[in-house]
Amino acid sequence: MAPKSAQRTPETFNTRLEAGAARPGTAARPGTARTMLRAARFAKRVAPKLAIASCLGVLAVTGCGLAHESGELGSNTEALIDMKAEPTAEWDAGQEKGFANFVYAIGLGNETKKCILLSACLNDSSVNPLKSATDEPIGDLPYADCADVALQLRGYYAVKKGLPFQYVSSINWAKPGPPGAEAQYADGVTPAGLRASTSFNSMTDMLRVIADEYHTGMYRMEGNVEGADTYTVDVNRDSVVPGTAYSDPNGHVLIVWKVDADGTVRLLQGHPPNFLDTTVLSTANAIGRPGGGFRAWRTLKFAKGATPGTGSYSRVPNASMPNWSATAQYGHNEAYYDWVRDRLATVATPPAVRFKSLAENVCRAAQTRVASVAAGAPYANGPMGPLPPNIYGASGDWENWATPGGDAKLRKLFSEAAAFARKAAAANPANLAAFGWTGTRAALGAALKQAWAETASQCGVVYRNSAGADVKLTLLDIESRLFDLSFDLYHCPEMRWGAFHSATAQTPDMATCTSSPERIQRFDEERGGRNAINREIPGPELPPTGVTVTEALKGF
Repeated sequence: MAPKSAQRTPETFNTRLEAGAARPGTAARPGTARTMLRAARFAKRVAPKLAIASCLGVLAVTGCGLAHESGELGSNTEALIDMKAEPTAEWDAGQEKGFANFVYAIGLGNETKKCILLSACLNDSSVNPLKSATDEPIGDLPYADCADVALQLRGYYAVKKGLPFQYVSSINWAKPGPPGAEAQYADGVTPAGLRASTSFNSMTDMLRVIADEYHTGMYRMEGNVEGADTYTVDVNRDSVVPGTAYSDPNGHVLIVWKVDADGTVRLLQGHPPNFLDTTVLSTANAIGRPGGGFRAWRTLKFAKGATPGTGSYSRVPNASMPNWSATAQYGHNEAYYDWVRDRLATVATPPAVRFKSLAENVCRAAQTRVASVAAGAPYANGPMGPLPPNIYGASGDWENWATPGGDAKLRKLFSEAAAFARKAAAANPANLAAFGWTGTRAALGAALKQAWAETASQCGVVYRNSAGADVKLTLLDIESRLFDLSFDLYHCPEMRWGAFHSATAQTPDMATCTSSPERIQRFDEERGGRNAINREIPGPELPPTGVTVTEALKGF
């Protein structure tokens, strides 16, 4: 198919938020203006409760050291920002370290529940070390999804430090993605339009426009494509640092906020409409082409013109960028995650510690559902919308509040932890040392069981049912109903959290659900989607085996 381009003229970008204009390369997102209004309501109604309602117990934050051994952000006493001012500083190693430390601070603030919303993180001087008393507060960001957050943080830091900032505002592609997500899932992507920070009147204006026009398609550029905002790297301690983006070709983008000594990569991610949470790199994060994996930010140069306003930007080519590689991250298949850990680790990790990390990642994924389910609850009582042809690549209300991708990730994380337990149980005395364990097989089993029991006892969710009452679920409750968690935003909260009704059985918490027979019928029809682990379409009729951790630990 011939390349396709979508560009926006400068005259339109100041009105696109109000008009509900499309992101570049896509048809208008259905109900965009309506979605943004609901997002603003979400910020006031749901987000302040997340830190309390998302868990019964808060996991301890471990290993909260400096993002780097050296390099400080320093204080910031800038007055109101002049967005029209030309850059006065240059990107160099020191500024990249400063950006890394800034992202680390935002990630730590979110990890410790000091802030949930992106705007709140940026406005909180106890979280954001660049925030000064004279800064104009960042206004509501109606839509700050995954791909947006990485660029928003990059842009915020650049503007605050007087650095060049310009981003790809539209793209060309050779092959579009599915209907409604043509650009976000396109192949053969190359840059088209560009926009600089000097185009905007305020920091909030810039962050809002980025949210409107930036998307995952901007990261779906092969490693040999020139001019992209980010570029693929070889994996090492210099390339995978706080601020490095991670592109999941299934349609998600995360940003590194910390790398542990054992090679664990801690990631910050945005969700519609505007909230953040943290996770760690795992098999739930896909790898592969086009453009998947870790991506560093390209250096921008600015040359002043003869008169103000006539300067020009340039982009450093791939071959001159540190650690650039078009191929290093590909071809590893499922061994990719161990390869990354081995490349980044500076100390060995005992298997019980590694398993505890996997268990905590399961917990985080379960708690992430709370906000989307709560915000989507009103749809359970309104008209039931159609089921998208591709439940993972839809738009509008479904994209914002349905959870098929997140639920598949949750099942994948359970599966990853269960697989680790099965591998440990299958290790014979001769190869336990190779597994990183110096004790007996029985002692290893006891250590893993203890790690799982500790996590399960500390982790859970609280959701509000249709009658307005809070319902507590432990991690073991969620595990037992893993394949009954509805991803459909048109189902009641009880069904979203695994309650069900059938001709032969009904869970007790289903009694408060007022779902119609049509909704219950659709729940039955969606079973294949709830059984999918790798986003298969259609999903399997029967739940896969070997997914639950509790069952895997019985192998000891």
